Amino acid sequence: MNLKLILSSTATLLSVFSSFSNLATAAKVTEWQPWNFITLADWHGAEKFALKPIFEGEEYSEKIVEEIEMIKYVEEKFGGDLILMPGDSQGGKWDEKQFIDRLDPTLTPEASVEKAGANTWDSMQLLFRLGGYVKLLIAVGDHEIGGNSWPEGSLHLRLMPIFREAFTRSFYRQPDGKLTYISKVGKAKGRPYNTVFESTSYATIHKNALYVTVDVFHNVDGSDFYDVEKGIGGEGAVTCTLEGKHYEWFISVLESGAELKKKGTIKHIFVQAHDPVDQPVRRINSSGQFFDYGVKSTFWKAMAEYGVDIYFAGEVHDTTVSLDSGVVQLVSRGNSISNFLNVEVLSDKLVVTSYNEVGDKPKYNANFEENGKLVIDKSSGSKQITSNGVLKVLDKSKPMLRFTFDSIVPLNTRQVIGLKHGQLGEKLIGDSMNVQGKICTDSMPNAGEFGQNYDAQVNMDLVDFGGVISAANGKNYITGGKVGEFKWNTQAAVWGMGPHSGGIPISYSVWIKTETCKNQIIMSYASVYAHNQDTSRTNQFTLITWNGRPAIMFGEKEILIGKGSPQLCTTDKWNHIAVTMPRSSSLFTDVLIYVNGEPVDTGLVDGHKDKNIFINTRGRVSLGTWGHAGRIFPTWPYKNFIGYMEEARVYTRSLSQDDVFDSMGPEYNGKVTKQPSVAISAAPSTTVISSAAPSTTPSTVPSVTPTITPSTTPGKKLFQKYFNARCKRNGMTIIKSINRRTAW
Repeated sequence: MNLKLILSSTATLLSVFSSFSNLATAAKVTEWQPWNFITLADWHGAEKFALKPIFEGEEYSEKIVEEIEMIKYVEEKFGGDLILMPGDSQGGKWDEKQFIDRLDPTLTPEASVEKAGANTWDSMQLLFRLGGYVKLLIAVGDHEIGGNSWPEGSLHLRLMPIFREAFTRSFYRQPDGKLTYISKVGKAKGRPYNTVFESTSYATIHKNALYVTVDVFHNVDGSDFYDVEKGIGGEGAVTCTLEGKHYEWFISVLESGAELKKKGTIKHIFVQAHDPVDQPVRRINSSGQFFDYGVKSTFWKAMAEYGVDIYFAGEVHDTTVSLDSGVVQLVSRGNSISNFLNVEVLSDKLVVTSYNEVGDKPKYNANFEENGKLVIDKSSGSKQITSNGVLKVLDKSKPMLRFTFDSIVPLNTRQVIGLKHGQLGEKLIGDSMNVQGKICTDSMPNAGEFGQNYDAQVNMDLVDFGGVISAANGKNYITGGKVGEFKWNTQAAVWGMGPHSGGIPISYSVWIKTETCKNQIIMSYASVYAHNQDTSRTNQFTLITWNGRPAIMFGEKEILIGKGSPQLCTTDKWNHIAVTMPRSSSLFTDVLIYVNGEPVDTGLVDGHKDKNIFINTRGRVSLGTWGHAGRIFPTWPYKNFIGYMEEARVYTRSLSQDDVFDSMGPEYNGKVTKQPSVAISAAPSTTVISSAAPSTTPSTVPSVTPTITPSTTPGKKLFQKYFNARCKRNGMTIIKSINRRTAW
């Protein structure tokens, strides 16, 4: 059978699916039996077909057979009426000369995109059909339109329509050129006709669920779009948003969906697009694109108003569940089918299970284990959400990264998904990692909300400090008993990207003790791709000491110094440093620096121009070193930290002075005999929350004046009194007994 006939058959099947699915709009559905679908975001596996397509009936290579068998395994074990794919099925640099020379040097860039698109996406459909899946609902990701970014006046930008049409021709056009998924949803049209997006955005009903797929890549009049004051744009002339008639169509579909819900015709509404809206999200080897204005966007507000149950996204190659205004955002990973979601659909309940690949081979082990579950129960009339593991709903009030220095474990005992370890071609989970030329064989667990994928790869030693540290302000504070010892060659680097993103508020807090007055790195965040020079217009956010005083580095020469701070290297005591952006897209000079709980005067080095902060989305955090950052940064005049470190935290919100006091830990004047450790698990405990819970991220910092003074009563009673006072002030339930370290 030739490829043209295959495509004709597939398109006809899709047309039948489209027509059959939307029959639900014509009559009330009494009851559907439970069914399920698979979500596979950022598969990226189709690029190999751009140069070498496959055809039905031919003899396939061993690797292709292995991949078909992998898909068959998923279909046979987990089933699924369809696969939902929130974009990035391939690579897509098909307009570049290096690729064209390999495909056919005689082709124009336009022709190269058309041919590579047909090769890639026709073969992809065949691959999944051979594996047992005919129906793919796929959204446009950045790679479907060539991959970010799209600079003003570039060939890449000019060819966006060619990329879109090549994608459409394979997935959503019938042999006669007509589009599939054209049936109305209630009164709404199935596609946003007479817009750029009429072939790549669409809505369809399958059984008792409405699916709305949205292409969110908006060309801003061909001009570069980058607004640092609002924290949006930054990818050339293309930004992620919905506007004009495209947005009006989206509203019409959601309005119809809400009406159909009331009538009982459908029970659930799903929306998918490529980019995350709610921040922060976990990221692995991603450009970190995001939706403009986040949960304040009209896009998100519309989903909240019309009762969307889940917004599915990809882009970031990792999994995060967040909740705002009743809408669940589920960002997930599907790279090389190493992870996927199984979504079970019942009449009044949605059960989402995340699966992670296990086995000895680097990939295609055909073996998965559950690593998270999310249940949305609507049986009582309101949403009750239960979640655990990697699908645990993110608590944005807590630190995303928190290193307590209580323990280090062998690297191979806590998998960091996507880690490019030293045994990458040999096995799935590695034993060692090269960081800045140093071999790390251990991990330091992350006790923050981002969990295990943000463990630090380390080669450090922990030192027992007895559970109390003496600070330069004359007070003592309870700690976990151990601290990190940093030497000139120590590495403590986090592979997961972020949580920094554009203009969202970032805050750090950390205890340090050092006798070195040279410029040192305390906590770094910088681009992983800056190797020759850092030419990005965006900022890093690196905590350093400048001649012994705390400072924040936004760029090589853009540095805010805590000029009112003493030289921390001369105190012979522990010092607590906290830095916080008081609001989104703060100015450099708005950033507050605290030393031992008190704000200090600040100033920019050499009178550099004040700017709004727009943090690079392609960076990683490290402690005391540049870690996984680009090769240019170790050439800058900042030394690795030498000294001791304890309780390092990264927040994605602003901190008040009370928050800073809390991050320091309880003041203590008594004797500590033993300190409990923070319990760290690969699968966090289950949480049950109401979907009506508002966002927990404050937009501005409250007063910097502390409202309570910690008691000086020694021992556990002191901590209980201190903790309960804060609970009472914040309307939390007071408990009778508590683990000091875990609560802190």
